[in-house]
This record gives sequence, structure tokens and C-alpha cells, in this order.
Amino acid sequence: MCVASLAWSALFAASATVSPRLGEAALGCEAPYPLTELDPQLSNALRDRLTSEGFGDWIEAGTLAVGFVDLSVEPPRMAAVAPNRMLYAASLPKIVLLLGLIREGRSHWTEEMAERCESMICRSSNRDATWAFDQLGLDRLEQLVRAPGLCFYGNRDGGLWVGRAYGRGRPARRDPVHGISHGARVRSEMAADASDASGKARASNGDEG
Repeated sequence: MCVASLAWSALFAASATVSPRLGEAALGCEAPYPLTELDPQLSNALRDRLTSEGFGDWIEAGTLAVGFVDLSVEPPRMAAVAPNRMLYAASLPKIVLLLGLIREGRSHWTEEMAERCESMICRSSNRDATWAFDQLGLDRLEQLVRAPGLCFYGNRDGGLWVGRAYGRGRPARRDPVHGISHGARVRSEMAADASDASGKARASNGDEG
């Protein structure tokens, strides 16, 4: 169930155009739901709830970013605290490795790739994440996160970034905005979730092959 759900997200995202340029995409964000606007009422309620639960100091210190997407309405509504704050995210950027492997393996998908993806996502295996990283390479991974159809990473606020294998002693390409090797931004994650929901809806209506 874990890998199947994430694989669907990656397959939908893999249909987006990936710009060959490693610089900022000239065409801008082309994701189905870039989620550029916050719902102020929901966002205030989220902040109040987090503060009441004892997370106010974390918010003020800049060490916590939280958000959610309401997918019950069209277009989806977004509520967030610090949606553009990029933080070190450890294993969260492994979703980029999953996306890359599925995109690269569409014509030669193997049982080994499926097993390694399941281990990487469902059991957070660093060994299999490093294997995936080596299959793709830094240049391909940067192209993926900068793709206009995904909007995972931008040159102003950063976003989802995987710039080093999951092991010690490996070279790193830190993100150019914050210098983070494995990072994420709430807005990027929520846009990915909303895009995933959009892809599922279209598939259920017979709009995708």
C-alpha cells in the first residue's frame, strides 16, 4: 500500500515536462495546482492550534513549518504556517528518488527496482536510497526538482532537494538558496499532494491512459 500510493504520485508527476536547463525554469510553474495563495482563515486556525499544543516557540524560532491541503473543494485550499520556509528534511526528499526511478524505468522496470523502491520509501532504507541516487545522478535529480510541471524547487525560496547520497563521505550539491543537502518546503509538498489528487481524479474519469 505504501509504495503503491507513492508510486502513483510519482507516475503522475513523471508525465510533466522536465526542462533540460539546470537554471531557473524560464516558463515558470506549470503544475496543476501551484497553490500560490493561502486560505487566511484556515491558516490562522492552524497556527492557533499549533500554538495551543505547545509548538509556538518552534514556530517563532523558525524550526517548524506545517501545512495541509483541503482536497474536498475545487480548487484545493491551502493552510500553512511558514509555507516557504525550507528546512533540512532528512528522508522526505526520497520521494524525488522514487519519481526519478519510475520515470527512468518506465521502459525497463525490474523486480529489483520495485523492491528497492519499497524498501526506500516504506522502511526508509538509506542503502537503497543511495542506490537510487547513484542510478540517477546529481544533474538528473536537479532537473527533476526544477521541472516547471512539478514546481518542487525554485530559486527564490528553495523547496524539495536531494543533493547527496544517503551515506557518509559522499560529495554533495547543496541547494543554492540555503545550502541544504536534503531539504523540503511545505508549499512544495502540498502542491505535489494536490497534483497527485488531480491526476487520480482525471484517471478515474478516463482522461489518462
